[in-house]
Amino acid sequence: MAFKQLLALLLLALTACRPSPDQLYAEANSHFAKGDYKQALPLYEELLVRDANNLNIYPKLAISYATLKEWNKCSEYGQQAIERKADFYEVYRQTAYCQARLGKADKALALYQEGLKKYPDRDEMMEEAGALFFRQKQYSEAARLFQQASDRRPKDPNYAYNAAASFERIGQLELAEKYYQRVLRNKPKHVNAAYGIGSLAQKRGQTDLAITQYQKVLTTHPQHLSAQLNLAQLLEAKQPKAALAHWKAYLALAQKEKEPESFIRKAQEHIRHLEGGSKTAQKTSPR
Repeated sequence: MAFKQLLALLLLALTACRPSPDQLYAEANSHFAKGDYKQALPLYEELLVRDANNLNIYPKLAISYATLKEWNKCSEYGQQAIERKADFYEVYRQTAYCQARLGKADKALALYQEGLKKYPDRDEMMEEAGALFFRQKQYSEAARLFQQASDRRPKDPNYAYNAAASFERIGQLELAEKYYQRVLRNKPKHVNAAYGIGSLAQKRGQTDLAITQYQKVLTTHPQHLSAQLNLAQLLEAKQPKAALAHWKAYLALAQKEKEPESFIRKAQEHIRHLEGGSKTAQKTSPR
């Protein structure tokens, strides 16, 4: 009997020394606030057992695991946070990001869209969603989001450029030009926006304007691969000597950047042709 009483007293003492759930939560939050997620995580995990009614644990776990690049755990706890209505802006954003890292683009986009319905003014989430839509070749959705972001922050060149590039992909050239021009008003030396103006002119059949624009780009950025290629192609019929120089510049860049072999062969064929080789020779002569 004495032994049982002693054991009971010992267990009681140990329990008394153990931090309460509130104390444990405060300690975990202290680590979380300092960005020490490795220290915070085991405490939050313990609290899932000891204080299951504390819904704030789930978003903290999701964000912590996202920061540590543990995408599966982040997705799991983020989804639980959303299901339990313990959601806020960062939960949607981080959980969507983790789903994207797992290659689950559809789930990520659904979460971004759900989050943007609740938090429509969050430009960071809008930008990430737009970028993922663009990578998934859903250019209309990407254009819609980047347009909204740019119209809210018209002086931000990144939002405007992304809107322009998306509109160009879906053939809305007037809107694409509007946003390329917005980029250039705020950042006149933005090389890709300047190239975009040339690309739009080329698509409209405005060859002389496109040539002028590409030449302008190459004046300050001679390493611009696409400008070299497009200019070489446009000049070939009218100015073969100038075209040859640009084909050679393009070939050197393509080899340096390890572009696909088909691109390199195409440049070599054009160079041989402009130097006097026949079409048949282009196909049969050794490289």
